Amino acid sequence: MLSFIPRERSRRLTHVIMALLSIVACVVTYFLKPEESPVRIITIGTGYLSLFQIVFTLLWGTWQLLSRATLRRNPVNIMLRRDVGIWAGVNGVVHVILGLQVHMSGDIVRYFFERAYAGLTPLTNLFGFSNYTGGLATILLVLLLLISNDLSVTWLRGPVWKWVQRLNYVLIVLTLLHTFGYQVEVERPPIMIVIVVALTLVTMAAQLVGVVISVMRRPAKAEGKAAIDRGCLVAVGVTALVPFLLAACLAGLWVYGMSAGEATPTHQPAHATEPPPHVTEAPLHSTPPAHGTPAP
Repeated sequence: MLSFIPRERSRRLTHVIMALLSIVACVVTYFLKPEESPVRIITIGTGYLSLFQIVFTLLWGTWQLLSRATLRRNPVNIMLRRDVGIWAGVNGVVHVILGLQVHMSGDIVRYFFERAYAGLTPLTNLFGFSNYTGGLATILLVLLLLISNDLSVTWLRGPVWKWVQRLNYVLIVLTLLHTFGYQVEVERPPIMIVIVVALTLVTMAAQLVGVVISVMRRPAKAEGKAAIDRGCLVAVGVTALVPFLLAACLAGLWVYGMSAGEATPTHQPAHATEPPPHVTEAPLHSTPPAHGTPAP
């Protein structure tokens, strides 16, 4: 019963700390932005906390290499890194679900397409770019969350699971692009942008250090050069599949948006095509103003 609860006390403590951090992040966001709605506060708090947790999962491996002088490469599965990654996925999913409800009256289509009399056109501005990168990041985040369990490690086997888990590197790039895009769009305070830039530079430096350490500690004769790494092939296949999944989601949203728009006439009556001289006609849709877009 409740077999999903870790048996190790250290792991249970990690999950308790991560849960408390999720609450603290939302409370801090409330004190910084008390004028915002509860949904928006949770969206901001969980979004930034998820980013910090993803960065932690990338930094922890390098720290393990630095702290253990004889370690040539990290184990396939590090429990602390995996548990923090689980909470990064949970907070990220909460951020996405609530973020899509903050604006547009819950019309998800308008996060990716612009409604016009001629139909739907993809958003090609910064707002659309941020949502496209966020969509890709969400797919990877959910995938990594689904394999963060002992059953997946056993079923995929260590090397294969490790290669799929390395999609975390692609995830952090997409997450940072999504974050930067929204920070510019909503005109975040410069200190927030500086913090994210600092996180980016620290993460890049840590990964570079990890690569250098692994190369320096590599044996003179690498083993298994002739064999094709099956895990590498799986990771490449999954990576290639992610854009198709996003395209399928966008296609579904496009079809849904077109079917929802059929109830609205696409053409104005002849006598109403031109507004009276004293009335200014508002466009059917315009990209949300900077202060009205959902925060990452």
